[in-house]
Amino acid sequence: EDGIAILNNLQNVLAERQELFRKANVSDIVQYCQAGYKMPRLFVIVDEIQELFEQDDKLGEKAISILRELFKLGRAYGITILWASQNIPNAHGLRDKVLSQIGNRISLKLNEPDDAMAIQIDPKMVRALNRPEKGLGIIKDSRTGNNSVEFRVAYAENVTNRQKYTEQIIDKWQSVTQQMVVEPLFIVGDDEVP
Repeated sequence: EDGIAILNNLQNVLAERQELFRKANVSDIVQYCQAGYKMPRLFVIVDEIQELFEQDDKLGEKAISILRELFKLGRAYGITILWASQNIPNAHGLRDKVLSQIGNRISLKLNEPDDAMAIQIDPKMVRALNRPEKGLGIIKDSRTGNNSVEFRVAYAENVTNRQKYTEQIIDKWQSVTQQMVVEPLFIVGDDEVP
């Protein structure tokens, strides 16, 4: 129920932004900011999303309905959602109503590479990630004709490096967004590692 409450809050934020954009006679966050208004972009990370669908079918249906709306409309209103999960739940309607709205899909190393088929990434490419290097993944980017491409990200092995890299990211983010956002808002779970 906490997950649904958070999704309901996001849905309310979306409705508020729709009303503000309608009053400003604009259709997206870029136009809104160009018109002289300020509005922060929201980057929401939903980890272990499958838990929304494991308890109650009615809550799962509600989650699907809200997620579909957020994924379909959210980007134009400055709301981006990162869905993180070790598996894709088999909730009725999830694949055709929600996954169809997600253009970019990323897979990291999987215990069962065939699970990558659920997000339309070639399992052979995922199997190829079983190498000693850290930070490898596959991205399927809708902007590039849905090609799957291997990538590598920076990997911070210890707390000191994580803190250093986190500070560098925050500094870079602030230098880019000073005109739009006075103070970014971060909502962190119970993980004490930065």
